[in-house]
Amino acid sequence: MKRFLSPFLIATLVGGIFYLPILPERITWQNQGADGGDFLAAILTQGVPHPSGYPLYLVLGAVFQSFPVHTPYWRGALLSALCMAMAAGLLALWVEKVVFKAKPWAGAVGVFSAFLWLSTRLVWSQALIVEVHGLHALMVMIWVWWISALMGETLLSIKTLCLLGGMAGLGVGNHLSIVWLLPLVLWAGIGYGRRISWRAVFLQAICFGSGLLIYGILPLRAQAYPPVNWGGASDWQGFLWLVTGKIYQGMLFNVDGEQFLSRLSAFADLWLKDFSVLGVLLALGGGLIAYPTRVGKILLWIFLAFASFSLGYAAEDSQVYLIPAWIALSIATGIGLMEIKNWKWKTFPVGWVLISLFLFWVVWRIPATLREVDVRYKGDAADFAEHTLQSLPLNAVIVTTRDQDTFPLWYYHFGLKQRPDVRIVVLPLTPFAWYRQSLQKAYPDLHYPSTDSGKEWGEKLLALNSDRAICQTTVDLHPSIIIAYECQGN
Repeated sequence: MKRFLSPFLIATLVGGIFYLPILPERITWQNQGADGGDFLAAILTQGVPHPSGYPLYLVLGAVFQSFPVHTPYWRGALLSALCMAMAAGLLALWVEKVVFKAKPWAGAVGVFSAFLWLSTRLVWSQALIVEVHGLHALMVMIWVWWISALMGETLLSIKTLCLLGGMAGLGVGNHLSIVWLLPLVLWAGIGYGRRISWRAVFLQAICFGSGLLIYGILPLRAQAYPPVNWGGASDWQGFLWLVTGKIYQGMLFNVDGEQFLSRLSAFADLWLKDFSVLGVLLALGGGLIAYPTRVGKILLWIFLAFASFSLGYAAEDSQVYLIPAWIALSIATGIGLMEIKNWKWKTFPVGWVLISLFLFWVVWRIPATLREVDVRYKGDAADFAEHTLQSLPLNAVIVTTRDQDTFPLWYYHFGLKQRPDVRIVVLPLTPFAWYRQSLQKAYPDLHYPSTDSGKEWGEKLLALNSDRAICQTTVDLHPSIIIAYECQGN
């Protein structure tokens, strides 16, 4: 048992050492962290964040917010850090037990593959902020273990398979992009299902479906009309709008040729920065070596599915969806390292020299990566929200237009209950009936238009409340985020 767990424990501990000492106390826009304010506001008010609702993240976030340490933002970042570290542990263990079948050096290669992954800019940056991607990475690794077990790559009991199936279902309740792994599950079941009884298949399907039931907490929360209540999921129409991410569906694979080439260039640049030229070659070589095996096909699918999703999803922060692809690349790099370790030219150990050079580069890059991802002293979003709320006139209505200005204000106003006299109106959301209802429940003292629809509803709302100071934000995202506001009236 000790040998079985050691790669997991070592890699998880390394992740904790890397992440925990530098968790930030205050909300930030850095590292694509704009959504953190929305998540925290929802967690702290028993609300529902933006689609797809992320019920598993809400439940775990509430658990971490019960810890009596530091600030709410630090506790939210702690969830990201621990999940990312545990994902690294499962990665290391999978490399040792499934990829190399516990051969000599397998544990060391597994730990190094995990270390390579958790120390990349992409992964490290998401481990330090309030976001769903750390938990997503952990769930991806649980799916990988489940898929490999279905294929017979590792021997697990029926109870363990059912547990993995249930956790895989829960994983859908964190981020919907994990369904890109469903074809692997079907492939494993169709191609190798004869090794598992129909009873075992049925039990795992029941456990998987049971995990999906976590979405049931969204309508329960919505019925209480919390101030952050995306979709108004208390009815079927609102529930489906929320969990299917309807507001974002038009962004899926909606990039033109010029945008795709630009994204492809950025992808290649990020791969080189996070892995180096030698690392890229090792990953390509390791992938080719592994391809004929079932493990190789699992890695190839993970890489292609999530890389394609990232390249084709028309969102500014789409690179974060490469984290599972980076898992596949890190494992392929480990396979490449194992392959070259015995290379020699006459008696000269070429393989060990290349391995030593790569290890040196991985360690050498850490200080620069740390300086880039460390957000402890970059509380820019916190500065904006604190200054704005402190300086707004009494009973002011502040009108926001983007995630960058809205979510930090929601966190401070709803989550931390600062400036209860202020009213926040998100103008682009006013065409949605669920948002208009949320406003009326949160701010019953405002005057609302008699009509309940139309794009002009928000403008009418502001006109009806002209007895208050109306403050409008302006957001400039390039080259850095700058937000100002201007007030009119009282």
